[in-house]
Amino acid sequence: MRNNRRCGGIPTSGEWSPFGAKVWINDALLPAPQWQQPGKYQYLDYTWGKPDNEIPYCDEEFYWTREPVTIRLNAGWNKVLLRIPCGYAGQSWSFTFIPVKQNMSATHWIEDESVRFSADTVEL
Repeated sequence: MRNNRRCGGIPTSGEWSPFGAKVWINDALLPAPQWQQPGKYQYLDYTWGKPDNEIPYCDEEFYWTREPVTIRLNAGWNKVLLRIPCGYAGQSWSFTFIPVKQNMSATHWIEDESVRFSADTVEL
């Protein structure tokens, strides 16, 4: 979690990040979700002691609270490719790729343990 609101903000509609990140699954471009507040809250400077630091976060900035994106996986190996450009000096980034399934006894998602991962290549 950010504690100083220095961030690229919420992406515009149809984008995964404000700086053009792309996601491919088995060489097919994965469409980004629809954001509740597209294009909001870009703060590339620190917001210590400024009113901007007091704006409440929304679920778009808490990735673990968003609805999962539905993707189709092939039997066997699948290729996940992420292109995440750096948008400003000092930027750090992370991504989360967790296969989930709906818990039939509740209304929340749980990890789908039938899907396994192997990170073959990481390029920076």
